[in-house]
Amino acid sequence: MNYTQTDFEFIHCEQTRQMISRACMCLDESDWSFMKHYYINNNESYMFSQNVNIKNIMNKIQDSYHGNHTGNTIGFTMRAIDLISKVGLQKYKMLSNN
Repeated sequence: MNYTQTDFEFIHCEQTRQMISRACMCLDESDWSFMKHYYINNNESYMFSQNVNIKNIMNKIQDSYHGNHTGNTIGFTMRAIDLISKVGLQKYKMLSNN
């Protein structure tokens, strides 16, 4: 996916917009493909995942946010990435009701 900052202007909260836009922009096509086909159990957490691909994606996202993610914000961002990968940014925009 080739996202730019302007793709995320619909997100009103600056911090949320920065977290999600940077995460989306740092992932490559193989990351998006993996996320699109990866389903995490609702009782599981990305934070404690032992999946190597998830760990690599989370490291990219952490680096894109200059290491400033907390456990809460990385989990929130991963859930947003999960949804965007499955439904696309336009549907995410409609669902998020920012």
